[in-house]
Amino acid sequence: MKPEEILENNKLVAEFMGWAWVPTKFEEESEAIRVPGHYERGHDWHDENFNYHLSFDDLMPVVEKIETIGHYSVEIVGAKTTIEDGKWMLDNHFNYMYIDPSGCKIASIYKVVVRFIQFYNTFST
Repeated sequence: MKPEEILENNKLVAEFMGWAWVPTKFEEESEAIRVPGHYERGHDWHDENFNYHLSFDDLMPVVEKIETIGHYSVEIVGAKTTIEDGKWMLDNHFNYMYIDPSGCKIASIYKVVVRFIQFYNTFST
C-alpha cells in the first residue's frame, strides 16, 4: 500500500473512532487531530501519529467498536479476517473476508476494517 493510501485510510479509521480534524494554530497549512474531552494528552495529534496499519494497540479498539455496533462479528484466524453481518434480511448487509497473501495478521485486519468503515459510512448516514 502506498504511503498516501495509508494516510487516508488512517484518517478514515481515526474519524470512525471519534477523532475530529482541526487546524493547528502553529501550523496554518497542516491539520491536527484531537478527541474532544481528552485534552489531558497535552498536545495536538498529527495524522502521522496514527498507526492503525502497524499497531495492534491502535487497531484492536477499532475491532471492538465494530463488534459493539450491533449485529457485526469479527473473526480473526491467523492472516484471515472476516467481518459478518448477523442480519441477512437487511438490504445493506456487509460480509467480507480477506487473507493477506504475505501471511501478515495485522495487514489482514487493517484491510477488512478499512473496507468495513467505508461501507458503514456509506450506509449509516
